[in-house]
Amino acid sequence: MRERIVIGSRGSRLALWQAGWVRERLSALDPRADVRVEIIKTSGDVLHDAVLTSIGGQGAFTRELQQALLARRIDIAVHSLKDLPTVTPAGLALGIETRDATRTVDEEIITLAARLAHAPTRDACLAERALLRCFGAGCQVPIAAHATVSGGALRLEGLVASASGETIIRESIEGDAADAERLGDELAARLISLGAETVLSAVESARQIGAAAGVSE
Repeated sequence: MRERIVIGSRGSRLALWQAGWVRERLSALDPRADVRVEIIKTSGDVLHDAVLTSIGGQGAFTRELQQALLARRIDIAVHSLKDLPTVTPAGLALGIETRDATRTVDEEIITLAARLAHAPTRDACLAERALLRCFGAGCQVPIAAHATVSGGALRLEGLVASASGETIIRESIEGDAADAERLGDELAARLISLGAETVLSAVESARQIGAAAGVSE
């Protein structure tokens, strides 16, 4: 165990609670380690009144944390999983505990963080993120993924909708939780076969038209 571990966190009450939870548990694994939390301001924190797409979209609340990891200013970044892009940048790894996320560039830290992992949550999130990744889905896309794990079996439900909600495509899949990402990919393929890409293309076209109209006004 290294002598010092620096955890990166945003400064919100929720973020600091999450970081504190991880700090306490890492300290319990080795009381000799000096585990500290460093607050890092992200674009989403500084430009909190801006439209999300104008400040980087899905990565607005995580980009600076990722940069701090890659620069080795911090060893671990703790953040709510809902705000993490589905594609993990090269050089970073993702570990999951109770729907929070830990990103790191250090194999020693990866091994340590893995001891905090909750396997059912990890597998559920891997399946959900795999499905969303197939569509390049961000927070402004009408697509949903929800996985549950019980007794080693995973059930994943997926949904794609039109902006109005008039068209809804649903499908589900079940399998071994150990195959979480494959199940996510397979369910995405099923949704595509049912017309999901056509629905999402229409949503994107409408969004672009709306954005253009807003600029022209």
